[in-house]
Amino acid sequence: MIVYEMIPNEIYRNFILANNSKEEIQAIDEKPLADIMNFWSALSIYVVSEKAKNVFEHCLEEIKFSEVFYPEMPTEKFYLLIIQKYYDVLDINHCKYQTIRNRYGECRISNINSYAFKSTVSDLDIFRIIVNQKSYDTHLFITDIFKNIVENNNLTGLNFRKVYEF
Repeated sequence: MIVYEMIPNEIYRNFILANNSKEEIQAIDEKPLADIMNFWSALSIYVVSEKAKNVFEHCLEEIKFSEVFYPEMPTEKFYLLIIQKYYDVLDINHCKYQTIRNRYGECRISNINSYAFKSTVSDLDIFRIIVNQKSYDTHLFITDIFKNIVENNNLTGLNFRKVYEF
């Protein structure tokens, strides 16, 4: 079993919310479209095509979708792919990381350089992790299960960085 970090492929279009709308997106560049594209936020959210949504919703329970409107392509459907569940699957004793002291003098993990996961991660396909008893929003992780779904359905737009292998 391999765990990967899901990374947007920068050769494809990037999006942001349009005019503080929660239902409309706008492109920040003119790069080509893909099935899975980067949505600029602090939460590792992605914009997905209807094809990707249909594939994921038939295979994966952890993913939620929110339909968004893209005015440059009004007849096409796009969705925000949202992962809302966080799991305590990080094996912190075997990770390499830096720490900082917060304003209360408590030592906290600030940056993880090398990941290690508990064996329970093998039950997951796409997930976020808990660090310092809090959600770790900036990274989205997947296992072979999710990667195989993407590759077997020829979904475009993602890169995968291997972060751990059992």
